[in-house]
Amino acid sequence: MDNEDYIDAVADDSERLLGVPFDDLLVTVIETKFPWLHAGRVVWARTQDWKQALFWVKPDGEVRHLNGPDGLANLSRMLVESTGPLPKGLPPIKLAEATRQLTFEPRGQVASREFLQRVRPYMANWLAEDNPQSRKLFEEQCEDPALHQQGHGWTLLFRCFNVKGGVELWTVKGDESHVAETKKTLVCPAGTFVWPMA
Repeated sequence: MDNEDYIDAVADDSERLLGVPFDDLLVTVIETKFPWLHAGRVVWARTQDWKQALFWVKPDGEVRHLNGPDGLANLSRMLVESTGPLPKGLPPIKLAEATRQLTFEPRGQVASREFLQRVRPYMANWLAEDNPQSRKLFEEQCEDPALHQQGHGWTLLFRCFNVKGGVELWTVKGDESHVAETKKTLVCPAGTFVWPMA
């Protein structure tokens, strides 16, 4: 399948879920964000006012909705088929990105020490007010995702800068074959920071 085939595969589901004619949607095949995905593509459909649907389209044309009621089951299947037993096949940062970006929204930046080092020269672009307190708060959010394993189960904790300038704290629990549950809480409200990307 080429990208047009992947886009055509989600036309009916996108219209039904978003309530907008397919021709009025912005639809993108996401090829580079998830290099671990070996079978199929992620297709992102959104309206002008940012209602969105994310799909895993397999090479045979089967469509699985990722940010809906069965999203965790579909994400689990995608991850296990592509990377093997969880969480072994993915570093914590990649597991965090997959969970947040595929079941919630592709926009947003999972925090890490590496991210902090990369943006440090441009940190002012992320700050509502460029002062020592804001810089310190920003740096405090940039912890690496933390993976804790116990037997066959695991818990992943991570933070994510969202497009409203807030920071989310995610708690993800699972086992070798499932991302079983997610919990998202806001630790910095909207407007604490700035989302500098278009």
